[in-house]
Amino acid sequence: MEQRIGETQIEVCILIFQNNYFSFPQIALSAGLLFGLITLLVQYVGLFMLGFHSGLLLAVVGLCAGDLTGVDWIPSPPSAWASVGILILSGLAMALLNLCFQVRGKRKLCVAN
Repeated sequence: MEQRIGETQIEVCILIFQNNYFSFPQIALSAGLLFGLITLLVQYVGLFMLGFHSGLLLAVVGLCAGDLTGVDWIPSPPSAWASVGILILSGLAMALLNLCFQVRGKRKLCVAN
């Protein structure tokens, strides 16, 4: 019986992770540690992530305030996908603004001064 090259590796991975509940937190912690080291060592990645998380926080506050106040002039998003789009767009906008208007550093990624 012939198997393709990739099927054997997939079966081995499935057998390793099948009943091992401690593997998922280990994978999450190692991915978080790797991403944290990258954001610490690469300045632009850290600035991008700082702006992205700031935009997410502002969007969450705005969506919650618009929903909890019940004011008519702040419309609530029609679907969950619209809320996700608002979160991602505000995160990206703040990340790009954070990269364009850096306070320290000699080089800037944005040309508009």
